[in-house]
Amino acid sequence: MLKFIRSTSLKVICLILVLVCVGFCFAFPHKVDTAKNMLIAFYFIQKGDKQYANQDLIGAINYYQRALAHYPYHAKANYNLANILAVYEDYISALNYYEKAVLYKPKFMNARIALGILLSEHFFEYDRAIKEYDTSIKNAPFTASLSLT
Repeated sequence: MLKFIRSTSLKVICLILVLVCVGFCFAFPHKVDTAKNMLIAFYFIQKGDKQYANQDLIGAINYYQRALAHYPYHAKANYNLANILAVYEDYISALNYYEKAVLYKPKFMNARIALGILLSEHFFEYDRAIKEYDTSIKNAPFTASLSLT
């Protein structure tokens, strides 16, 4: 009898979970689409990261652009794409992607520093570059070190 109750309760719990999931899909269809787009984007980002690591920059560009078409709010994908475009000297596009990276993740220190470098070296916008450097310094995590000498 105890075995029957255990197997039946497991089936009931699974059925309830399935019904809740189906109800969620009907109640919030836009959330399901967003989640689907995020999963697709993360797949392309992972593929782009592999291409980037293997120095296949054209392949990485293609995967990152496909990922950002599905989910444009991924800061690291914007940052990596900007880095690659800067290598190819497409500074205007790189600037656009660096700005998106810091927009979506304001405390992204590497993106802010790269944006500052790009602004100062290629666009000669020194004031804006200094603001990016200052912001990255203010957002830097606090580290303390003790020297016992």
